[in-house]
Amino acid sequence: MDKVMRELRLRRDRPLVRVNEEPSAVNGYAIGFVFADRVHGGFEYDFYCRSPLDALDWVRQTAGKTWVTTEHLEQFADLALSRFDPPRKAA
Repeated sequence: MDKVMRELRLRRDRPLVRVNEEPSAVNGYAIGFVFADRVHGGFEYDFYCRSPLDALDWVRQTAGKTWVTTEHLEQFADLALSRFDPPRKAA
């Protein structure tokens, strides 16, 4: 149980993927994302997305990196969807 709690705290305190910068005139209305590599001394990889199609291209680019995990891609997809996808109406 302690191991599970430690992992949950780590995910909360040091997420694998986070939004670094919201869209603004300064960054060309792009959203900044950061992928963290907890295994190799806290290395971070940052990039900007301007659209859902741009986010898909970043999935393609980052998926080939040996340190990027399925969890990175899942978290990035969730964050990108929450930023780019308009709210859906209930069916």
